Amino acid sequence: MGLVNGSSATSHQAAGGESPGDAAARLATTGASEYLLRETQRVASIGTYQLDFTTQIWSSSETLDELFGIDRDAPHTVVAWLDLVHPDDRQELARHFTEDVFAARHPFRREYRVVRPSDGGTRWVSGLGELRYDASGGLLFMVGTIQDITARRSLEADLVAREERHAAILRTAMDGVTLRDAEGRFLEVNDTFCRMTGYSADELRTMRIHDLDATDTPAEASARIEIVTSRGEARFEARHRRKDGSVFDAEVSVRHQPGVGGGYAVAFVRDISAQKRAEVERAKLEADLRQAQKVESIGRLAGGIAHDFNNMLGAILGYVELAVDQTHPGESLHADLLEIRRAAERSAALTRQLLAFARKQTVAPKSLGLNDAVTGLLRMLERVLGEQIELHWRPDADPCTVKIDPSQLDEILVNLCVNARDAIDGPGEITLETALVTVDAAHPTPGGCASPGEYVRLTVTDSGAGMDEATLAHIFEPFFTTKEVGKGTGLGLATVHGAVSQNGGFIEVRSAPDAGTTFSIYLPRHGEEGAPASRHSVRGVPLGRGTVLVVEDEPALLRLTASVLSRQGYTVIEASSPGEGLQQAESHEGAIDLLVTDVVMPGMNGRDLASGVVARHPEAKVLFMSGYTSDVIAPHGVLDGNVHFLQKPFSVASLVTKARDALEGRRAT
Repeated sequence: MGLVNGSSATSHQAAGGESPGDAAARLATTGASEYLLRETQRVASIGTYQLDFTTQIWSSSETLDELFGIDRDAPHTVVAWLDLVHPDDRQELARHFTEDVFAARHPFRREYRVVRPSDGGTRWVSGLGELRYDASGGLLFMVGTIQDITARRSLEADLVAREERHAAILRTAMDGVTLRDAEGRFLEVNDTFCRMTGYSADELRTMRIHDLDATDTPAEASARIEIVTSRGEARFEARHRRKDGSVFDAEVSVRHQPGVGGGYAVAFVRDISAQKRAEVERAKLEADLRQAQKVESIGRLAGGIAHDFNNMLGAILGYVELAVDQTHPGESLHADLLEIRRAAERSAALTRQLLAFARKQTVAPKSLGLNDAVTGLLRMLERVLGEQIELHWRPDADPCTVKIDPSQLDEILVNLCVNARDAIDGPGEITLETALVTVDAAHPTPGGCASPGEYVRLTVTDSGAGMDEATLAHIFEPFFTTKEVGKGTGLGLATVHGAVSQNGGFIEVRSAPDAGTTFSIYLPRHGEEGAPASRHSVRGVPLGRGTVLVVEDEPALLRLTASVLSRQGYTVIEASSPGEGLQQAESHEGAIDLLVTDVVMPGMNGRDLASGVVARHPEAKVLFMSGYTSDVIAPHGVLDGNVHFLQKPFSVASLVTKARDALEGRRAT
């Protein structure tokens, strides 16, 4: 039995005729060989065995007995050897013997577990064996080796567990992870990268990074790989193309590992499309904030100067109007007074533009039919545009009712048409159109500013020079103009924007160089049937009766207002401050029919003053005056129908008409 019974074989050969000296020498040599073999087996944790199927005896080397933890003096039977096999592996091992080894005469090769009788410990072993047959083919025995592979199996299990952990990390990673060769071919990709690109892992393994890059040419992509290879690592932004053709922004971090064939590179890819969109939106919000701050600054400037400035203009216009009435049209003084009035009116218009842009003007919106209102302005617009401009008017067939201050509508149309005229070099066309539209989530609006609902769209289209993107980005900014110096204030479109926004609307602009411009004004549709915008006629106002208390802290305007109302037939009580006004109301024995008061005055505002006067004279009506809006009487600059208001600077006719309306209890207009 060879290695198992080596000492017995040696004794038999000595008895066959060797001399005692030769036998001793051979015994010494054989003993040394067995020692060397035994030590080698011990170091390698490997033992030899022989299974004798005729005697059912299992012979094993000393190393194998130590490996199995069995007593060398215990019975070594085949059954005893099988009992050493772990119960969970015994059935599979028996099947292997029966089907593969005995039936198919294959070598025995199997890894299985054994349970050591000495301590009950479990060891993994690798068994190898071959069958031996006699001359007639009868089965004699099997010889082989068994090696302890417990340490190896433990390392393998640790490696598998580590790989599973790494795989789990890659599967759950929010970043795409790729392994590429030196040519940029994908070797491995994780699930995130597959979802990110829309390709399967198998598809990506047939591709290179060049196939996904939407920013670089193949040459540029190769140069980038060279940079990564030379530096060892790099971080950059790129744009990748998905399987469906769409493109996303990516932040890529690559580390190159040198090796055979150029090595490989590990890349982490993060989809930063949302971040990029957020950056664009943040930049837009910052621009909007700067614009809002600019509007606020101008609003404060306008509000600060408007009150005093409009008081002065009011006095100038009022006294000029009185003086004009005392002169004849043929006189040179009459013409001079008209020039003064025109200059004052232009100054007042400029102040109104500032207030409109800053949304500081007080407005009295009313329900009106937009089609009728525009129709009423056509003749005036034709005069403004001149003979070279052909004006087309295409109203919608349905009623287009909006709620807006008629003066604001005039301002919007005039500004847009004048801008359109100035954009046309020579003969051209301007088209006005109205239409009913529905705004919903699918209709993008500037900054998402519009509420869903029905709107009336007023469109002004010209055949002019058009504008590029850079110009379009600034057209609503205050004082921005493309006109020559002295040709424009840069407030026209800013005024339009302020007026439209104040009425809950928004503006869309389409333009391109040499392709004209279209401004689309969207105003909320109003449910009530609108009336045409009316223009006040100041002629034929009858003389008034009653007592009027005028409270104004600007002396010139106080004198003018009192003088106009006195000439109209009213009994006028003057007061230069709110405190004096309350004293006059308390000391006056008769009735006070009307209080005409400024809104913003030192010590007390106009509304509080009105409350005090009405408390003493319950029948008194109130007419407010102001050079700019005040939240005291008009939140957000919009008056309701119960407040009578006179915007400074005002004409004599406006003052007389508003006073008559307030006294007669007519609805404020």
